[in-house]
Amino acid sequence: MTESSTTIRTGRNVLIATVAALLALTTVGAPATAQSFLDPADPCPPGVEVEPAPFTDRSSIRETHLLNVDCLAALEVALGWPSGEFRPDASTQRDQMASFIVRSLEAAGYDLPAASDQGFTDVPDGNTHSDNINILAQIGVTKGRTATTFTPTAPVRRDQMASFILRAAEFAFDDEGGLNATQPNPFEDVPASNVHADNIAAASELLGLTVGTSETTFTPQRPTLRGEMATFLVRLIDITLRVN
Repeated sequence: MTESSTTIRTGRNVLIATVAALLALTTVGAPATAQSFLDPADPCPPGVEVEPAPFTDRSSIRETHLLNVDCLAALEVALGWPSGEFRPDASTQRDQMASFIVRSLEAAGYDLPAASDQGFTDVPDGNTHSDNINILAQIGVTKGRTATTFTPTAPVRRDQMASFILRAAEFAFDDEGGLNATQPNPFEDVPASNVHADNIAAASELLGLTVGTSETTFTPQRPTLRGEMATFLVRLIDITLRVN
């Protein structure tokens, strides 16, 4: 199953025009430590009109993530399921994540290339998210499971999510050298052998994009829940917001 893509997306254009008039901020280059300027009590960028998201299961969204889901709905980053639900405690699929990140970068003001086939043989043309999967591969945010497979319906683990959003930030900051943590990884359940360990550390230390499930644990192998995803993506928009 895939998310609905029938909503007309005007929210991102409104966002960029409004924020440009309100803020004198431009993200140029990767910061040593990114600074957030958004109010946790009102996490959407200034000028964006946010109402309670129209999802039929909004009441089941945890308070930690509720305002972030409302924000993503207002920006039309999260469109929900055709049934009208958001399903906050469901696992985020890899193909869904591609669309979430593409829409988040667009919401933050970035022009992305038109999709071109990146050779993933397991992503059919009929997949709603196929163009966004190809775009993420083009800009280096995803490398696929192999050179020719993406496994689109597999859940995105939390360690994989950290790599996705860190690479998205690197693209936004035009940082070809990559963002690297200066402190040891604080999460005791993320061994150095985990291929995402450095990205988890950098996303946490430099950008504040990811937080653990406790002060010392990240639970890297658990699927990323859709409510968690909303919070990760609002932070990504926050620290990469581009105003020209």
